[in-house]
Amino acid sequence: MAIIRRLSYLLPLLLVACTSSGGNKTTNSSNQSQTEEIISDDNVVSSSIDYFSRDVERKEMWVLGRSYKTKPEALKTLYIATSRLVTNVVTENKWIMTGSIMAIYEELPSPHKEIEIFVGVPVNKKKEIDGFKWKKIPAGKYIKATTNYGLGESAAAWQSIHKDLTERGKNLAFPVYEYPSDSRNREMTTVVSQCNLLFPKSK
Repeated sequence: MAIIRRLSYLLPLLLVACTSSGGNKTTNSSNQSQTEEIISDDNVVSSSIDYFSRDVERKEMWVLGRSYKTKPEALKTLYIATSRLVTNVVTENKWIMTGSIMAIYEELPSPHKEIEIFVGVPVNKKKEIDGFKWKKIPAGKYIKATTNYGLGESAAAWQSIHKDLTERGKNLAFPVYEYPSDSRNREMTTVVSQCNLLFPKSK
């Protein structure tokens, strides 16, 4: 339990490291603004007590990371482990991280069910790195659902949000993506407490 508690304390610091380059104090919010554009401020798709969703348009990104076969509740630990590894690669190659650490799913997560989870960080350069894989996030239109769930707690929300959106006539595609909301300031006096679920719109 002491190890898990220690990792929980380290998570906000590691997430900050994943959204900065060298000595720059770059936050996730500035990185997201470079890759994600809100189509309309009033274009909210749906909302409930647990989430609200809106249309966004994203630029193409390449994500460097690793795949894991595990339960979605392990996501916080996967973020910590992967962020350290990717940070080392980025620092060694003098690259720049262009967005928040994220999870990529080929199917909708369900609570306590093992699935393949790719965890990685968007990077501005791309070359083969031993022990790592690349995943492409295509440019296009997405529905972004901002939830009231913390990291590793969103598995219960995926199915209901997906159902809600499809019942509203939204045609959604796979894979789907998850990344933390940036609730930290430059002094790191706030913590990550929410996550975003990203659904590609099918053409």
